[in-house]
Amino acid sequence: MQKQPEFVRAYLSAAKALLKAKAVKEPVFSRSTYQVEVQDKKTKYFPFLQIKENGEVSDCFCSCERSESGNGCSHLAAAYLR
Repeated sequence: MQKQPEFVRAYLSAAKALLKAKAVKEPVFSRSTYQVEVQDKKTKYFPFLQIKENGEVSDCFCSCERSESGNGCSHLAAAYLR
């Protein structure tokens, strides 16, 4: 089994809270790219994950400001866990 990406470990509790609140919608899949809508409070965010066949995340980003740092966010973590 593939080891979880660092951003998942960093935001695990916040990601689980989003999942529990049913804020994470069904993923949209195209080739190796997943897009997931996440409703966080009053704002919708759109994390994107490119996942290799072996389960490794090759690239990811989110439409939120926190993700711009390059260190991930709770929305990416929740999308990965979804």
